[in-house]
Order: sequence, then C-alpha cells, then structure tokens
Amino acid sequence: MKPGILFAFAFMVLIAVAHILRLAFRISIAIGGIEIPMWPSILAVPFFAGVAFLIWRESRPGGCRAP
Repeated sequence: MKPGILFAFAFMVLIAVAHILRLAFRISIAIGGIEIPMWPSILAVPFFAGVAFLIWRESRPGGCRAP
C-alpha cells in the first residue's frame, strides 16, 4: 500500500472509531457554545467505515474487479 493511501485509510478508520467511541461513551461536544447532537455520529460511522473499506479494497493487488 502506498503511503498516501495508507494514510487515507488510517485516517478514515480513526474517524470512524472516534465516532463509535463518542456514541458508546455519550461524549458531548460543543462548538462555540452550541452542543452538537449525537445523530451526526450515527451517520458518520457507516460513512467513514465505508470509505475506509473502499480504499482498502482498491489498494489490494488486482484492485476492484467488475463482477
């Protein structure tokens, strides 16, 4: 795996795990005094995990093959 692809994959996994931990431990986040609700994290987990999966799949030898 090339360094840039590895970095992108690791970053996406890190973000997905951070959102999972936020949901599991009910960590509240406030930006500028406005509290961010939990529902964006529920959407972010499958999004970032899916992007990480696609990056991993594309980086495998042979790449992504059509069925």
